[in-house]
Amino acid sequence: METLAELLARVAARADKAGSEAQLTVGEFVGVFGRRAYGPLLLAVGLFSISPATIMPGMTWLAGGLSVLIALQMSLGADHLWLPGGLRARRISTRGLAALIRRAEPWARRIDSVLKPRLVFLSHPPGLALVGVVGVLAGLLKFPLGFIPAAPLAPGIVIVLIGLGVTTRDGIVLLAAICGAIAAAALALRLFW
Repeated sequence: METLAELLARVAARADKAGSEAQLTVGEFVGVFGRRAYGPLLLAVGLFSISPATIMPGMTWLAGGLSVLIALQMSLGADHLWLPGGLRARRISTRGLAALIRRAEPWARRIDSVLKPRLVFLSHPPGLALVGVVGVLAGLLKFPLGFIPAAPLAPGIVIVLIGLGVTTRDGIVLLAAICGAIAAAALALRLFW
């Protein structure tokens, strides 16, 4: 079982192999993760969705849509993550990717010291399908909650927890995500009912 730090090291090795002036496509980047792409991508989308960047109009809904796209495929048990052709063909600078990985490595080691494989049945089918449904719910909740300042943070945190839990195979974190999704749904019902 590969830790988060080992996963980042594998991505860094792929970027180094391509060369510092080269570019990887998003499709090649996702291919490095293989079937484990769901966790890191949901983590990235979740972190984006709770970042200040979502203050810009429409960014909260973009994050919600990406979350739904990724989590739906995870819930359906797709072997490989499907991305639209335009997104799959987008290029990523290997130099920028390597710099990002260098900054993320200390955090990955800290996360690895806390999160570890527990209750792994939630990170493998059929439990993973349930987690995917929770991710879809969290992504969909970003749409109505996007009209209220700071409210989309709740489903954003759920998406971050799902990304972390799936990546590290930590069922405790996935249980926290499920509880968080229930709380976010209750918040949406209270605000809009």
